Amino acid sequence: MIGIRTVCIYLLLYTFEKTIMCIFLILSLFLFFLDKYRFEDALLIHTSTMDKYERWTAISKAVGDKTKNQCIMRYRYLKEYLIRTKEIEHISSIVISNI
Repeated sequence: MIGIRTVCIYLLLYTFEKTIMCIFLILSLFLFFLDKYRFEDALLIHTSTMDKYERWTAISKAVGDKTKNQCIMRYRYLKEYLIRTKEIEHISSIVISNI
């Protein structure tokens, strides 16, 4: 038979484990958004008027934990995403106006 003390210890450990998991999730989300904002700020600071090699090197240093190639790939992905989004908005506005 399990005693009250054992049940209380199990509940405390279970609660502690869940609390640690929540803290880890919150920190992960915080780091994700921090990384996102560092990349966007670096793009604003280091404009396309710079030499390409110097620009992407500076952006990767500003972001911190990403390589130059990772920053370039992220930029290309975001650029394509924005183009597709604008095309979809344009097509949907034409469809809605023709109704």
